[in-house]
Amino acid sequence: MADIELQALRDQKKAEFKTQGAGSDRFESDFVNAVNRSINRINIGADLATAITRIATAEDTVDGLDVRYEHILSDLITAELVKMGQRLSVKEASVRTREELDLEIDSIRQDILHDRQDQDDADTGYDNVGLGHLD
Repeated sequence: MADIELQALRDQKKAEFKTQGAGSDRFESDFVNAVNRSINRINIGADLATAITRIATAEDTVDGLDVRYEHILSDLITAELVKMGQRLSVKEASVRTREELDLEIDSIRQDILHDRQDQDDADTGYDNVGLGHLD
């Protein structure tokens, strides 16, 4: 599992939002808060066995969330930044609805559950527990 490096994601969000001038310092602070709120939502919504660690700076790494879920984290961060008052730089840009974000979070939970089921080979034999015949 590869963790998510935030530097590239932060640069992407800077391009996605209007961050010129004095708002740049505020954006950095809002970005960290948005990442942490997004992590909290994933931890609660996906109910992972191991919680994802919160970050302290925009240069940190999100430990405990595989890089294949970066697009979901990105969508959550965008939604949180908009809630904090950050303005998207493109008028046509859209933010996912709460329902769409909840479905994305649930997809993380389902994907991890499927991975664990695929890795579990404990019930390959036939016995009373597996509801097969006795060997």
